[in-house]
Amino acid sequence: MLARSVPARGISHSVPSPSTLPTSTMLRRTSPTPAAAAWQLLHRRTYSPAPTAPAFDPRQPLAAAVGPSPLSTPPPPPPGPPQQPKARSATSEFYRNLVPAMLHCLALGSIVYYALELTYMVLSRDKQGDELRAKVERLEAQLAEARVGKVEAQGGTPAPRRSWWKLW
Repeated sequence: MLARSVPARGISHSVPSPSTLPTSTMLRRTSPTPAAAAWQLLHRRTYSPAPTAPAFDPRQPLAAAVGPSPLSTPPPPPPGPPQQPKARSATSEFYRNLVPAMLHCLALGSIVYYALELTYMVLSRDKQGDELRAKVERLEAQLAEARVGKVEAQGGTPAPRRSWWKLW
């Protein structure tokens, strides 16, 4: 008999073998995502350069640091002992002591002035309010008297009306 070879169908064929499973290297992208690229750039970037020794001493003249030039003049002699600072004049000392004190006086004077101005405005407003209230009360009293007088005048016999065009 001829034997036929039939592939076996079973669980072993439905589950891929470990050699056919995708690995992390297979899943890795060839180019980084924009977020990953930004993250890498952020961590790579340095914001201050590494400290290095200066190429020359800034306290020395530039020509001495570079070296003598055939066209340059010879370097000046080294400085002597340090000089004493100049004494300040009496006028500068006077104003140096006076100006800060004057600024304090100016600030205090401004505060007092604005406080007095505000007090004056409040008191002036109160006084005008009292005067206007008194005037309103006086006018209301006059109005009440006029109303009473008008009622009494209407209560009597009316005066005969005369025509304006009659002369007799």
